[in-house]
Amino acid sequence: MSDQPKKKSKMLSSYSIVFLFLIFTAILTWFVPQSVVVNDHGTKKIIYDAILVKGKVMAGQGLQPMGLWDIIMAPAKGFVKAAQLCFALLMAGAFLHLLNYVGAMRAGIGWLLKRFTGKTLIVVLTFFSALFGAVYGLWEEIPAYSMAVVPLFVLAGYDVVTGIGVLTVGATAGNMASVVNPFSLGAAVGAIGNESLSLGSGIVLRLVLFVILYLVALAYMLQYAARVKKDPSKSIVAGLPVNTLVEEKQEEVEITSRQAWSIGLLVLIVLAMICGYMPWDSLKFADGTTLKTLVNLPLHLLGQSAGGGKSVGCRSLHPFRGLVF
Repeated sequence: MSDQPKKKSKMLSSYSIVFLFLIFTAILTWFVPQSVVVNDHGTKKIIYDAILVKGKVMAGQGLQPMGLWDIIMAPAKGFVKAAQLCFALLMAGAFLHLLNYVGAMRAGIGWLLKRFTGKTLIVVLTFFSALFGAVYGLWEEIPAYSMAVVPLFVLAGYDVVTGIGVLTVGATAGNMASVVNPFSLGAAVGAIGNESLSLGSGIVLRLVLFVILYLVALAYMLQYAARVKKDPSKSIVAGLPVNTLVEEKQEEVEITSRQAWSIGLLVLIVLAMICGYMPWDSLKFADGTTLKTLVNLPLHLLGQSAGGGKSVGCRSLHPFRGLVF
């Protein structure tokens, strides 16, 4: 018999798994008629054995079997239908990978870690992880950030799990709230197809959930970190051969002006994205105007100044006077 070691089986990529499900779904169309979900006075109604043609439900159409060409064209048609979300994913992913490639994110995290220690460090980084999870769905970027976070937590007297936990637990809390996350919330709104829904729908509840989930995640991390720092034997990975990355850690990376500008640009983009997703029109004043008017006040004043001092009708813009939800 051969002594050659067996090759380890590898997990299929996400693209392969999705494509297999696409093929499986196409096969089902040869046996199962399509159904259409419609909104009937606020309630969801399923119309069986029907298709949707130019916005109209056509019932009694029988099977609609999909062929090879339909499978090939399905990704392209899906990309067109969800163009806004797809382009947002591509642009956000490209920008974040670019920041990782030039070392801006690692240098920025290192700069932050050098100025905070102990509990404050956990509070700050857990908050940023949760915030990024709630805004743009931080998850795939965690391995890149852990290369900088884990060694510094280990050197501070914690274990590897503390560094990983600050990122994963915080990001999980943020993703569960998904305050303005276009990759989960946006995909759900787009899939529902209700024009009355937007990323601003139910945002107050999601903000409350974000605060609650962040506090729960923070309490868990603080408790675990304190226990491990007091007694390293209570670590989840105690006694296991874990690479802490400390031996591989190079000298501290000094943040350059270009990297600082890159991080500043990321912060501005995140703030702009949050402001863009905020449902300003849903916060109304007693006279019928909305908070959008107050937000646009600086531009109105600038236009008033350029127009020779003409009134722009700001009589009702006393901050939060008669604000209703």
